[in-house]
Amino acid sequence: MLYRSKNSLISNMWQDGSQDITKTTKRPLTAGTIFKNSMIALIQTLASKEPYYVRCIKPNDMKSPTMFDRERVQHQVAYLGLLENVRVSEKVFVYIIILVVI
Repeated sequence: MLYRSKNSLISNMWQDGSQDITKTTKRPLTAGTIFKNSMIALIQTLASKEPYYVRCIKPNDMKSPTMFDRERVQHQVAYLGLLENVRVSEKVFVYIIILVVI
């Protein structure tokens, strides 16, 4: 209001009046504004990425690179619902690569 005064002396004293109100406000950001800004940043980050599905399976309980316990792996696949995840993912993602590291 003072920036738009017809009196040039008063309008020259308030040069910040030409800027946007959010740039001239000296108050700190509220928790709600910080949360909103972080959610916007998160959504932008997620939208800019390509989804990948990675699931690690332990081939044995001994953590040995040379052993493969078929029953242990089958139990993990069944317990974690990996087959159902793959079925759902096939409908969502065009390419699915399943790697088994022994």
